[in-house]
Amino acid sequence: MKVAALAMVLAAASPLTMAMDRYVAVQGEASRAVAPDEVSFTVSFSSEGEQSDELLKDIEAKAKPFLAAIKKIGVADKDIQGTRFDVSPRYVDGKAAGLRAQQSYRVTVHDFDLYPKALKVAVDAHSDGIGQVQLAYSGQDKLYRELLAQAVVDAKSKAALLANAGGTSLGKMVSVDEQGGGRAPVVYMRAAAMESGPMQTPGTIDVSASVSARFAIKD
Repeated sequence: MKVAALAMVLAAASPLTMAMDRYVAVQGEASRAVAPDEVSFTVSFSSEGEQSDELLKDIEAKAKPFLAAIKKIGVADKDIQGTRFDVSPRYVDGKAAGLRAQQSYRVTVHDFDLYPKALKVAVDAHSDGIGQVQLAYSGQDKLYRELLAQAVVDAKSKAALLANAGGTSLGKMVSVDEQGGGRAPVVYMRAAAMESGPMQTPGTIDVSASVSARFAIKD
């Protein structure tokens, strides 16, 4: 029993344990303002009837001219994505009146001057709705990784400053955790405001990254 107790005391006082007890914890941050380089919006088509398969065929027939026209003005296949297909009961005066189905597509345009043309295509196709207009930055993922590394450098700089101010020196980093950041805030716009002409200067959006890190300190 005495041997076990002595072992526990020695473990508690070991250099590794003592080093782990002496650390400085900091937050590191990095951010950059970037100009959006793409705009996306949703276009929806709907149909009402009794059979879901018939509704799907009707929606596909309505959407076909739109999809052909949007590709014709220069939007690539990869930038046209079917986002959802919903089927729900339809009621009239509180009574069941068949089904209502809706299919939505998200269109992404990488040339702001092309956006009004794409919007006009959607209007001319007699779609049921145009919305969720978003500005975004296509290089988001790559930039975020760069900022994440810069956030670690920022954390180390802060830790060194604190250690030096306390009369000690900075040791190795013992842990680091990602603290969010990532996706740039989405800028939403009204589709109706953009129908008449090319998009004006969209300004900038901020991309940021932050980390929480611990560094050992030594005398």
